Amino acid sequence: MLQRNPSLTDQAKSYIKERILKDEFENGRIPSETILADELQVSRTTIRDALSRLENEGVIFRKQGAGTFVNEPGLQIKTRLE
Repeated sequence: MLQRNPSLTDQAKSYIKERILKDEFENGRIPSETILADELQVSRTTIRDALSRLENEGVIFRKQGAGTFVNEPGLQIKTRLE
């Protein structure tokens, strides 16, 4: 399904972000790394890296023991100062 260039991590990140923007995740909850990895046929490490990049961008947030969620206020920010 995914190709090597651009990197698998970048492709996974784009795929997840696209699904977030289309509001495809029920209650704003992102599926587990294992489910996403199986869906995209990549390793959990690739998914973990993609989710970390989305977290750094403020698109998602993680709660230990609860899961990964869409950061609705973070989606409203068009430009970052970084």
